[in-house]
Amino acid sequence: VKNLLRYCHTHRVPVLPRGGGTSLAGQGVNRAVVCDLSQLCREVLEYDAAASTLHVQAGRSIEEVNRWLSPAFNAAQVTREAAVMM
Repeated sequence: VKNLLRYCHTHRVPVLPRGGGTSLAGQGVNRAVVCDLSQLCREVLEYDAAASTLHVQAGRSIEEVNRWLSPAFNAAQVTREAAVMM
């Protein structure tokens, strides 16, 4: 990814990072090099139950976040809140 970004920056080529594919507005449509991060950026970085926050990398989909959280929360509630936060 670093080499791709360096090349595109040097040659003034736009880059469109693509995450987990959960966009509701079709951001994957553009004139740019599409950099698919779905396989590289999948880590859960931080979970704070007291603050009800979860910080994940761009490659995670809402469905994967729901599965990760399912033991602790109602998945339908998580989906609604995640959609609002995005």
